[in-house]
Amino acid sequence: MHIKRYLLFSLALLVALGVFIYINDSADYTAHIGAEPYTFPIAVWAMAPALIVFLVSFSHVAFYSAAAYFAKSSLEKDLKTLKRLVINALLGQTSVLTLKHPRLEAIGRVLSDSQLKPRSGGYKSGDDDFDAILEILDKLRKGEITDLGDLKLVKNSPVWTSLQLIKMKNDPKISEEILSSSEEGGEVYFKALETYATYGDKKRFLRPDAKVNARAVLNLLSRYRAPIQSLDFEIGDIISLIGKASFVAKDFIALARIMKEQVSPDVLLELFAQLKNAHEAAQSAWLYLNIELERLDDAKEILDSAAADEYLPFKSYFALKEAGLSPNLDSLVDRAI
Repeated sequence: MHIKRYLLFSLALLVALGVFIYINDSADYTAHIGAEPYTFPIAVWAMAPALIVFLVSFSHVAFYSAAAYFAKSSLEKDLKTLKRLVINALLGQTSVLTLKHPRLEAIGRVLSDSQLKPRSGGYKSGDDDFDAILEILDKLRKGEITDLGDLKLVKNSPVWTSLQLIKMKNDPKISEEILSSSEEGGEVYFKALETYATYGDKKRFLRPDAKVNARAVLNLLSRYRAPIQSLDFEIGDIISLIGKASFVAKDFIALARIMKEQVSPDVLLELFAQLKNAHEAAQSAWLYLNIELERLDDAKEILDSAAADEYLPFKSYFALKEAGLSPNLDSLVDRAI
């Protein structure tokens, strides 16, 4: 350190100056300080002011050197924290880290609650840690399963979520394991549930406290009396599942399309008659089925009593039919819902 050089050089200079004075005049001098006499060689008396100046200057230099050292140390800690903040932002994870340097404090607050998304992969940042993260993100973007190394990902963070979705795409049967380890009701949970519904046990869905979404229920009901991995349901079970999944109009239409290929018209109409009485959003599906099953008079009766802006795709269907055209009901419904 420079302060060490300053100390050694200053002491050497003071000693050399004292020796030079003593060689040229070795006499003693007595000075009275208060009532007490003090006798020292003239060289000592000559060196006293220089020594005092040295001590004052050395204290000054030492203080600011220490201040600079602690400032540098604090800045280095902040730079390490800043790097961690950037990594967390790349991983989509919220940080509780803060930066102490006044010029970095605002940057730290922004990064702690931000997410960074590299626009493209394949480039190098020049930092090994950043490059490792960028490589992982690039592989996940391509749908590749990659080794996360020592990364400790927070569950439900974007990177963790992407990895779980890729795993399920490569091996659907892993969805059951993901259901057990993920937070119930989160994005990954519902994605895993949707996959599990294509092959799993219906008991998980029928539990009174089960959290389900519409896509998972549709996947499950697509197995109703299906040729492969068939399941059987009571109408009450289907109505209960739909209530828990909060179906909207397009979900009821999707269900109607699925089930019209699986059950008899009587069963289908019985189910959707109950659904339309329990859910207003099921009215469109009821109309759809009546038209598909060629119960046109029943469908027209509903449309005649409907408001002008209601059930427009079905009204359009009948208008086009009356004009001598052959409209596609599915196409009209898909455009409107």
